[in-house]
Amino acid sequence: AIKSPAMGFVFDPTNVQNEITAVNNAYQEFFPSLITGAADPDVVFPKAVKKLKEAGCDKLIAEIQKQYDEWRKNK
Repeated sequence: AIKSPAMGFVFDPTNVQNEITAVNNAYQEFFPSLITGAADPDVVFPKAVKKLKEAGCDKLIAEIQKQYDEWRKNK
């Protein structure tokens, strides 16, 4: 097996707690119906993506990436 370069990285969610909550709420609103086939993905998926972006998923991803990059630099 190949060892992941992220092995040992631990994300600190302190700076994005509000975004984590909002993204989780958006996820819970849309994805159960999408993954079970109860919703039309052509209609619901774009709404879900919009809601996730409004909830701050891009900020959350950027924070994770920033911390990961810093961790790799100092490793």
